[in-house]
Amino acid sequence: SQAQDLLIPSFGELGFTRRLTWKQGLESDLRSAGIDLGWQAVNLSGSLGRYRRFSWYESDEFYLEASWDQNMADAGGLRFETRLYPVLFNPGRAEELALELEYAYAARGESPWQLLLSADLAWQTPLKAGGRIATFLNENSDLEADFALENRERLSMGYTGLRRDSKSGGLEIPTAPGFSIRLSHDSSLRFSELGSFSLSAALAYENRAIREINYRFSHTIGIQIDAMLELSY
Repeated sequence: SQAQDLLIPSFGELGFTRRLTWKQGLESDLRSAGIDLGWQAVNLSGSLGRYRRFSWYESDEFYLEASWDQNMADAGGLRFETRLYPVLFNPGRAEELALELEYAYAARGESPWQLLLSADLAWQTPLKAGGRIATFLNENSDLEADFALENRERLSMGYTGLRRDSKSGGLEIPTAPGFSIRLSHDSSLRFSELGSFSLSAALAYENRAIREINYRFSHTIGIQIDAMLELSY
């Protein structure tokens, strides 16, 4: 890829939709138009890239997508979404570092805008089986007694706006956006081609105003732990 690939869309789509419905004597005719554009560039600035600007990672991939939808019968029925997703391969001792930025805007609805930021880091630690485990694998299969411990860390943060409702009366609607954060860790131990064992844990927090309780802020904390064993034979 070249630098101009970040400016010139690699694909585009233009669509028109018309939906006719009839239910209980009521007829509905909805028409909408939409545009989708995407940009993609691969292997630009890493140590193995076309321009070789950075030596601390080998290769990269950049992906940007934007979409626009408009209800043709309603000038306010507009929705816009954009997503930026850069990935760096082999940064330092890690295997992959992925960043994501997503923004959505809606002219209608309770939430006028949403913003999501996330970072994903993956790395692998090779291990060697020793003693009786290695002997068993070598004698009873054609597989090498190699293990790989795969790890992945992910941090995501989200912000959600709140649209003021003209029907709220004298209620004081907060102007601060809703906020959420989630931190997760995944570890998977792979036994060559025999299978794998994975363990994951996540901690999340969310803070947002809820219309049903007079726009008071609700605080939610969640913890999740999962374990899974896979065997192939």
